[in-house]
Amino acid sequence: MVLLWTFLIFFLGVGSGAGGSEAAGTRGDGGSGGGQSGGRAGNGDLESTASEADRGEKDYVTPEDQEAFVDRERAEDRRAQNEPPARTGGAADEPGGHDPLGIQNQDVPLTPADEGRVEGAAARFVAAAYGYSGKDRDEYLDALNVLLVPQNFYASPGSDEIERLSEQVETTSIRGAAKMSAFKIERVEGKRVEGYAYFETADSYDRYGELVGKDKGYRQRLTLIRSGAIFLVEAAGKVQEVRGR
Repeated sequence: MVLLWTFLIFFLGVGSGAGGSEAAGTRGDGGSGGGQSGGRAGNGDLESTASEADRGEKDYVTPEDQEAFVDRERAEDRRAQNEPPARTGGAADEPGGHDPLGIQNQDVPLTPADEGRVEGAAARFVAAAYGYSGKDRDEYLDALNVLLVPQNFYASPGSDEIERLSEQVETTSIRGAAKMSAFKIERVEGKRVEGYAYFETADSYDRYGELVGKDKGYRQRLTLIRSGAIFLVEAAGKVQEVRGR
């Protein structure tokens, strides 16, 4: 009996252990399968979430998205058209066409130095144009042209007298002297200065540069234009004789 009982206990114990092991294995396999299934489900959820995130975050367009690209360009064009025009001032709070000195649309008075330059330019023109002595026409015109804006000057009425004198230089020679006594500014507009040059002519100069044999007094309207640091004669009116000025 003891042996039989021992045998039964041993047999049943092993059987239940194996069964428990198999059950545990089954449970383990089930858990493993659930884990794998859960892993796949987890990966699927991540992929799905990433895809959804991509779709949710894709607020840009690329050239491949032709219709969306065109729509975006049109929307930007509409926004640009509705924006106020950019101001041309120097700073953000400055009005367009900033003009701190208030001189943008006004004639700026000549400085004393500028007035001296204008008067000097007019005096050199008078001396070169009406004070030449000699018979070399090219020399006469070369000395004169460096003081002019030739293209404009020779289209003005005062060029007629220069043409007459240059022909006289070439044909019979000429002897003269001229000296400006004053230049009266009448108008300043931008880079241009207009006024009358008053001068006298004579036969020659003395050794001090004064006129010898003073003859007649004249005036001529001149237009001078700023060219860098100097002024050039741009146009001239007819020479007018002045009596008892």
